Amino acid sequence: MIEDSSSSETLNASRYPSAIRQISLLGIKINAVDMATTLDIIKSWIAEGGPHQIVTADASAVVLAQEDVEFREIINLADLVTPDGAGILLGAKWLRMQLESRVSGIDIAKNLCKMAAEDGFSIFLLGAAPGIAEKERIPKPQNRWHSTRLFSTF
Repeated sequence: MIEDSSSSETLNASRYPSAIRQISLLGIKINAVDMATTLDIIKSWIAEGGPHQIVTADASAVVLAQEDVEFREIINLADLVTPDGAGILLGAKWLRMQLESRVSGIDIAKNLCKMAAEDGFSIFLLGAAPGIAEKERIPKPQNRWHSTRLFSTF
């Protein structure tokens, strides 16, 4: 079930560049954002400081959240949930709900590295297991954004 909650549920406009419409896909909130809007939101969060959670929801996350109540709550409590996948966009379109475009986690990460290099903020990498973040560090000569400051890894 997809519900358009554009009239009643938007992100808190005081914390974001603008109020953002969202839909509910099988009880999972998905914000109607494109990459530019996502990056603007992240940039405003960096300026204000403090932690924020972003979830990039694809179809598998929505399906998993149907069985896992805790996972569903984590997604729905996130500050921003982006539509990460053609299945999410297609489902919304089929049910006549508009989502701007696919906003994947890897594309956000690439854009954040570029933004960090241009704007001078640092990146912190959190790996899935010991050593993963360090392993994934890209040596400066191979890094497109070699001026990106890697603050730390864990």
